[in-house]
Amino acid sequence: MVSLLSLAQQSAALAAPVGDGQGNAHPDVLWVKQAMRDLGRYHPQREALPIIDMELLAAVRRYQRDRGLRQDGLLRPGGPTECCLRAEAERVSRRPLP
Repeated sequence: MVSLLSLAQQSAALAAPVGDGQGNAHPDVLWVKQAMRDLGRYHPQREALPIIDMELLAAVRRYQRDRGLRQDGLLRPGGPTECCLRAEAERVSRRPLP
């Protein structure tokens, strides 16, 4: 039987790592912001820009803590945080970023 994590790792949503000091490709950052917002964990006060902000980093760390993941604020393609976030975000309705 194939595990959910191994299935998720086969089709990562991210093209490159996202987090403090990472490449932070604009589409990847926007995907993380959208997924975190869909889960009610990111609440931007202004228009969502494709850049890492402190609010997003804090939300990612809280998410990692709540899921028992390493709390480094990083999302790697096919990594545990990206896989969990993608799996959860696919189960909730999409709410547009401001």
